[in-house]
Amino acid sequence: MNKVILTDNQLKMKLTNYKFIFTSDEFEELKRLGFYHVFNSLVEKSVRNDGNNKNLSDYLKLYHIDFNLRSLIFPMILGVESVFKQRLNDTFIEEILANTSNSPHYNEVVKLCIKSQSNIKIKKTLFKSSSHRSQIVSHFFDNHNDIPIWAYFELLDLGSFLEILENSTDKDDLPKGRNRIKEKFSDKCKFLQTNGNQFAMNQKCSYIYESLRLVHAVRNHVAHNQPIIDCRYNNTGYGLKASKISAMILDISQRTNPGLSTPSSSVYDFKSVTDAITVIYLLYVFMLGKDRISDRLRSFVKDEIMSNTSSIDLRIHSKVFGAHNLIKAQLILDL
Repeated sequence: MNKVILTDNQLKMKLTNYKFIFTSDEFEELKRLGFYHVFNSLVEKSVRNDGNNKNLSDYLKLYHIDFNLRSLIFPMILGVESVFKQRLNDTFIEEILANTSNSPHYNEVVKLCIKSQSNIKIKKTLFKSSSHRSQIVSHFFDNHNDIPIWAYFELLDLGSFLEILENSTDKDDLPKGRNRIKEKFSDKCKFLQTNGNQFAMNQKCSYIYESLRLVHAVRNHVAHNQPIIDCRYNNTGYGLKASKISAMILDISQRTNPGLSTPSSSVYDFKSVTDAITVIYLLYVFMLGKDRISDRLRSFVKDEIMSNTSSIDLRIHSKVFGAHNLIKAQLILDL
């Protein structure tokens, strides 16, 4: 059945039937921003039909908050992605040069750095990343008929990078004498046990991976102009392991500010955008340090989560950010 395109009058009638109160200026803003992005994306069906009077202005404000948040965290995600890629690239190159005199190439990568059962899979991933035309690909093929491994990392998207990281060798992968890529990668990312012991069950690399899966989910929604404030990124089949991401939050927060009183790991269920903001902020500050980019996100947390300076209806604000999220937001401000 084809959907009917609503005229302005029909759209106004629809809003009125849902008990939305709005001015002509607010209606024009809704049309300008896009009915789907503002209304269908942010107003749940249960809210539309609850019979209560609602101000359209609250949802317009919510849209602007969401848009502002996306613009704040996207450069942080790009920074985090770049650093982690470089650290794994460095790990691969060191391993290759320590075991062969050949130029670092994906054949050496899969032989020395990838679990044997995943070699073909990762070869395809690396080769696929270079299949599109780009200056990097054309330069190396035209001049050297080959692409060095660092160039492959420049071409990888975050999802492909995570696939390579997940399939890198760890403590259970031999032959003898081969370094464990995941453990070396964790070292390079500054994820070290305080006592210097080996990581039990690859815990550090595992929670880096799980945390980056969450970042990847958020990144995809931002890149495709989808709202993130309603946590729809958490319902995309990623199957995030909350316990490992919670471990990362508590560990990095203690390293960033030793002795800081941190929330219990049980408060992080990753059904709130505050949890995702916390992960992105912590990874960025831990890997890149505090700067004007991270400061802008801190200001957002202070103004919009803690103080509700946009003055959204308290019921809506509580549902999005909620009193139970204030302690998590405060962690960012205390770091």
